[in-house]
Amino acid sequence: MDENRVPPIKRWPNRPRLKGFAYDGGHAYHIVFNTAEHRPLLGGELADAVVESLVGAAAATSFDLLVYTVMPDHVHSLIQALDPDASPVKFVQRCKQRPGHAYRRNTRQHLWLPSFYDRVVRRGDDAREIAAYILDNPVRAGLMQEGDVWPHSGGTLVERSIPQG
Repeated sequence: MDENRVPPIKRWPNRPRLKGFAYDGGHAYHIVFNTAEHRPLLGGELADAVVESLVGAAAATSFDLLVYTVMPDHVHSLIQALDPDASPVKFVQRCKQRPGHAYRRNTRQHLWLPSFYDRVVRRGDDAREIAAYILDNPVRAGLMQEGDVWPHSGGTLVERSIPQG
C-alpha cells in the first residue's frame, strides 16, 4: 500500500434524509457530525478551527448559527435558514472541509465520518430545549460541572442571552 495514501474509513450505513422533504430554506435543523471512528480528536487548536469553520460555514451558506458545541468526538449545531436556498448539506460540507483537509494533510488520516445526523425542527418542537440539550452536552459527558462555560460552545442565541454591561 502506498504510504502517502489516506486509508479509507468505515462508513455509517446509509442514513437517508427524510423522504420527500425539501431540504431548503426556511427550516431550522439540529445537526450532529462525528469524528472518524468516534475518536476524541477535537480539543485545543483543532476545536478552535472547527468553531471557526462552523461560523464561516453558517455565513457562507445563509444560516444563523443559533447554538453549537464542539465535543471531543462530535459536533452539535442548531441552525436556522436565512435564505430559501440554504442547504444543511452544504453547511455540513463547509464545516468539515477546512479542518478535515488540514488534519488529513498533517496526519494522513480522516478527521470526520462521511455522513451526519440531522433533525428538522418541526412545529411544536421547542428550539430552546434543543439549544439547552446542545449546551449541556459537556456536563452530561462529565467534562465540566453545571454552570461552567465550555470553551467550544456558542452561537447567536448564547450571545443574545449574555447581559450587556
